Amino acid sequence: MKMQPKKTHFASLTIVRDKNKRKISDLYERNGRFYAQLWVSRPDGGGKMAKSFPLMTPEGIACGNITEAKEARERLRTSRQEETLPLAGRKLKFSTWASSSARCMVIC
Repeated sequence: MKMQPKKTHFASLTIVRDKNKRKISDLYERNGRFYAQLWVSRPDGGGKMAKSFPLMTPEGIACGNITEAKEARERLRTSRQEETLPLAGRKLKFSTWASSSARCMVIC
């Protein structure tokens, strides 16, 4: 019987470390992009869940270094406190959204 090789997931999030090899809290990297992992409230109202958000500069460009990523993480944390983060959970399917907006266009 042949042994199956162990599967590895190459696109997993890795912890970002500073120059002294210490972990930077809530900061991760995958495929050259930085992500912040924050605890957000569930959309159904039950408890909290961890969600990863891609970090962008104010111009909308992906962060290129750790300093930019730290600044973007702080902006993301303040937007969480102001409750302006994007909603977590599943989004509507396009067909559902299209039928509801078409119905609204006819009625409105």
